[in-house]
Amino acid sequence: MGYSFPLIGVFIMTIITLFNRNLGIKAFNTAVYSIKEMILVIPPVFIVLGLLDIWVPRETMVKYMGENSGLTCFKSFIDKR
Repeated sequence: MGYSFPLIGVFIMTIITLFNRNLGIKAFNTAVYSIKEMILVIPPVFIVLGLLDIWVPRETMVKYMGENSGLTCFKSFIDKR
């Protein structure tokens, strides 16, 4: 069940390649490029989130990002006085 989406994608790209080889190759190259981009972007984001979790106290995060924060979140980033 966990690999159904990638397998469906490979199946669809195979069907596309059978009908239009150039389009299938272009779709494959686009998919590979997107996967490379995700591999380069996602790990640094997780590292920054982990460091944020360690460096910023949970109460501060709840205050600015919690349920009742409203526009306080945006105001805190914009208004730096």
